[in-house]
Amino acid sequence: MKKAALLIMLLTIIVKGLGFIRDIFLSYLYGASYITDAYIISLTVPAFIFSFISMGIATGYIPIFTRIANEKNENEAINFTNNLINVSMLFCTILIIIGMIFTESIVKIFAVGFEGEALRLAVDFTRIGFITLYFFVLTAIFSGYLQIKGDFATPVLVGLPMNIIAIIAILISSKTNLMVLAYGNVLAAFSQILLWLPSILKKGYKYKPIFNLKNESLKKMFIVAIPAIIGLNINQINVLIDRTFASTIAEGAMSALDYANRLNIFINGIFANSIATAMYPTMTKMAIKKDKVGLNTSVKEALNIISIIAVPISIGTIIFSETIITVLFGRGAFDDNAIYMTSQAFLFYAVGICAYGFREILSRAFYATTDTKTPLKNSVISMLLNVCLNLILIRFMGIGGLALSTSISAFFIVFLLANDYNKKISKLDYKSIMVTFIKVLLASIIMGICTLYIFNILDYRIGDIFALLISSIFGIIIYCLFVYLLKVKELNKMILVIRSKISN
Repeated sequence: MKKAALLIMLLTIIVKGLGFIRDIFLSYLYGASYITDAYIISLTVPAFIFSFISMGIATGYIPIFTRIANEKNENEAINFTNNLINVSMLFCTILIIIGMIFTESIVKIFAVGFEGEALRLAVDFTRIGFITLYFFVLTAIFSGYLQIKGDFATPVLVGLPMNIIAIIAILISSKTNLMVLAYGNVLAAFSQILLWLPSILKKGYKYKPIFNLKNESLKKMFIVAIPAIIGLNINQINVLIDRTFASTIAEGAMSALDYANRLNIFINGIFANSIATAMYPTMTKMAIKKDKVGLNTSVKEALNIISIIAVPISIGTIIFSETIITVLFGRGAFDDNAIYMTSQAFLFYAVGICAYGFREILSRAFYATTDTKTPLKNSVISMLLNVCLNLILIRFMGIGGLALSTSISAFFIVFLLANDYNKKISKLDYKSIMVTFIKVLLASIIMGICTLYIFNILDYRIGDIFALLISSIFGIIIYCLFVYLLKVKELNKMILVIRSKISN
């Protein structure tokens, strides 16, 4: 599991890094304007619908496939996969037709502050973007299939051609026609098929035109998936709620919030999602065997590793939020106002980085036991808290208040999930987890102070970019030294895994 997590982290850095370069090109050419607002909405609406279908399917698919393969045979499990694909494609077709007919009404739900040219452009972009549903849902199903087969690399690598095509589309659109942005996204989504198709065939998958809505395994999967679909997408709903509030603040506020959130997702995608993705098939097997000791050990180690990685990133991001945004986006059409709005949102998103990681691990633990109702219940409570906090904090903090509301809600749901884990699954040793958290927090604060001091010395001499880079390197060294002195045992395990991976 640790080796798989490390591999996913390394590949995610490359893929997500390329995706971030895409955002840099977008910010350079279009800044934070009505064009980027419309473009972001055109990505948001299909992604929101896609998340409701695919993420829940992927969560329910892995345990059901594993159970069928264990109780019956591999062929029956593949037949189940084919039936799921065909049913999903029919469902997607219905959604796409509805979406194309009522595009303007749907866009207005997601962006209540849009009007005039921004609304027209968002409607045109979104109508084209609905086609991507087919490709994203197929990719979600086959990513689950490949993870079951032990292939964790391909599901991550599908983002490479996707991001490259998106970057090319952004560049071409700036010289030709804005509609190239929308068509480029469809082509980018389609490109994912080129990577996973050879891999699934190599792993033994064969397509058959099976279509049976009454299939018992399909029914069981949807019973598991429906709460997971809603629960996994509460975060998406929170983002949409935040964007709706942001659309009422000022022109470009939605784009600024989205740039900050994308960077936040990039950070979390590297470690939290990588660890959760790598451990989920293993956790599912442990849950099926009712191995609570093994499940507890995996969850505990994952939470501690997330603390080791996430806490220093959170502290560093809080200290250098404005500098990071300036270095990454501060050029071209991205003016001082855009930098200020984005850095404010980024700072307060950073407060919850550790909570986002904890939430991923604890939620997956419940999904592994096919309990999708508990994360759903807690996610709904968290979403309601986020809305209430948005209404309060936006008055005093503007765009920063929206991001802080999301972070506070993330910590709250972690508390709820941790409490329910002890009640419904098994007693987890939270004392040792808190000890590790406090140790890495202390090391991170020392790192932050030293890094800021070094940065201030270098800034006036060599500029922001190199000062940030050099001070960050020193910060990592200082942090690792203090974590070692404080005897955080998970660090030694991580070092052994890295050494093993390199030697292999």
